[in-house]
Amino acid sequence: MSARADNADLRLTAKGHAAGVISSSRWRHFSDTKAQLDSLRELLESHSSGSQSWIAKGLPVRNDTHRRNAFDLLASSSITTSTLLPLIPALASYSPVLLARMDIEGTYAPYITQQTSTAASMVRDEELKLPGDLDYESISGLSFEEKRALERVRPESVGMARRVEGVTPTGALRVAVYVKGIGRRRERESMVKESVEGMGISEEGLAVA
Repeated sequence: MSARADNADLRLTAKGHAAGVISSSRWRHFSDTKAQLDSLRELLESHSSGSQSWIAKGLPVRNDTHRRNAFDLLASSSITTSTLLPLIPALASYSPVLLARMDIEGTYAPYITQQTSTAASMVRDEELKLPGDLDYESISGLSFEEKRALERVRPESVGMARRVEGVTPTGALRVAVYVKGIGRRRERESMVKESVEGMGISEEGLAVA
């Protein structure tokens, strides 16, 4: 989502400049464009309101308790910088090309946020240990081939599971979610046990109760 043709200049020009392959004139043009895009986004983000306020201004916003800034609104296919122009007159100081680029940035923003969050989660899960007796048959969503491959290899961590031939990234993610669920259940059970013991109630007494 972040590596798109429309933002290639923003992603690659700085690297090209660092490598010494970008001319001075192109670098100045890039720097000016980036500064204007940053300024435009800051302008949009500075206008924040609750749903009722946006709706009262005629915008098709979901009626909930969330506050949204004007940049957030661009995620909706029915809202563009042109839609927002009557509400934010300062947008008129930016070129149509820059406004169109910001429309695209706003459209992709939620997906990029989700992509970044997923990638960060995958990095955190890389070292997550897998029980040696993990029952892969109990993990919903794993294909037959993935279950057989994991049972055969018995990876020690989620990172190793991702590298098992036949296991998809989605399959490895399902394993991580399942194992973290086991950990949360055990933690809750431990807290309940400690609470019960603190009240001086035996497990037998709790069962009778």
